[in-house]
Amino acid sequence: MDALDSLVAQSFTNWEAIVVTDGGEKIPWVHPFARVLDTGGHKGPAAARNLGFSIARGKQIVLLDADDYLQPNALEMFWLNKKPGAYVYCDWVQQETREVHRTAEYDCKEVLRHLQHAVTGMYPAEAWRRIGGFDEQLDAWEDWDFMIALGVQGYYGIRIPVPLFQYRMEAGFRREEQYQRRNELKKHIYTKWHEYIEGKVDFMACHTCGARKDPILVPPVPVRNGVVQQIAGMVLIEYIPTDGSTVTYRGSSTGTLYRFGSDKGHRVKNVFKNDATNLLQRKEFRKVTAVAPDVVVAQEPLLEALGAPKR
Repeated sequence: MDALDSLVAQSFTNWEAIVVTDGGEKIPWVHPFARVLDTGGHKGPAAARNLGFSIARGKQIVLLDADDYLQPNALEMFWLNKKPGAYVYCDWVQQETREVHRTAEYDCKEVLRHLQHAVTGMYPAEAWRRIGGFDEQLDAWEDWDFMIALGVQGYYGIRIPVPLFQYRMEAGFRREEQYQRRNELKKHIYTKWHEYIEGKVDFMACHTCGARKDPILVPPVPVRNGVVQQIAGMVLIEYIPTDGSTVTYRGSSTGTLYRFGSDKGHRVKNVFKNDATNLLQRKEFRKVTAVAPDVVVAQEPLLEALGAPKR
């Protein structure tokens, strides 16, 4: 219920929701907008995701485990940063500890060694069709295998350095199962992809991500009832000069282009934390705690669910 509730809160609203159940039990109540499918019970996460992909109408598919939930700007950030031949992933917050987990920037060679990020992200539907979907012979680590398969077809990952979903580490049981069977799972994946792992065959993602310098895009500064909102996981920065100038800076970490100016619409921007460090060393910027009287700033906290309400 938290996962579906978080969809209702999204700033990007052009979506459909597909729920795939695999537990062999009927869900007693679900939002009327969600389409519910059943695998028949205990087919595994690969089969469940393949079933959802097979009937989805969207060109981009966001995977979200049932015990996790999205931040309100997640779909908008994913959508803004989609690129041909790529999928989009992000940082996340561990629900139990409120700790922000920073994922690594996409590295085609590291994909062949381990999974760099959670499966929650946005994937082109046509990519799923090209690789033949998730490997249903794997009832665990199917997400790592899926990322390798994407790389074999030349798809690379784009990281958004903002925590866009809450991850409940302690809600599932599959993590312990994976740990107990790790050698068996690694052997299956190695056997399947050993030519790429050993460098005998080119990993196509390394040809597509190596020269990529695409900036990460951010939504406009949210304003609610005249109050400028700081996006969770970002830093609000104010451009100080009042001479009417307009300037564009490229973030040193993400490559994002930030356009600042003296007017109200360009004076305050949400900036990725890694970029903010360098920008704030320049004399024309300062971190926003309070700005001019005509702009009021409020911290937008992370959306936090304490548990689904009784229905």
